[in-house]
Amino acid sequence: GIDTILDALKRFAPAFPIILAIEGASNILSVVGWYYSFDPERRPGLFRLQIINFASLPLSGALPTGQAGEVLKGNLLRGHAEGGDIVSSLILYNYLHVITTTMVMAGGPILALILGGFSLKVSLILLAVSLGIVVFMLVLGVALVWGMFNRVAALLARLPIKALRSDALLDKARGLDERLGAMWRQRR
Repeated sequence: GIDTILDALKRFAPAFPIILAIEGASNILSVVGWYYSFDPERRPGLFRLQIINFASLPLSGALPTGQAGEVLKGNLLRGHAEGGDIVSSLILYNYLHVITTTMVMAGGPILALILGGFSLKVSLILLAVSLGIVVFMLVLGVALVWGMFNRVAALLARLPIKALRSDALLDKARGLDERLGAMWRQRR
């Protein structure tokens, strides 16, 4: 009932500012990473990116998968950065967010193995799943650097769907691959 919920909130209240500060710092530092994913000559302002990020958080949290917030970020950046720069920066930003989160997540099962608290079987299963995700993300990173979007667009162009046989789509995919590759070469 409501009394149980209120009691739990009262017990949790002292930790709330600490958790909020950690989450705020995490978001601010995450946007600093997003800022550096843009080409230095065409970079939007850091403050603008921070405001856009904070504006997108409620939408990301309210809808499944959180990806609607990324669409909102892209739309709010229109006029402040080129479309290809926006898309490539958001791909890199989200890739780095997922891989770093996954690496931290892999630390949980390792701690469980060291400190106990879970059965060995559960800890090993969680560790295997975490490491599997890390490996998948590393393979995805290699695919991003090697021009994944152009290859996918070329494969899609072979399908019997007229909209997918667009030269403009292939050009955009090529441009995206070029931007991501340039980011990797220039700002590892």
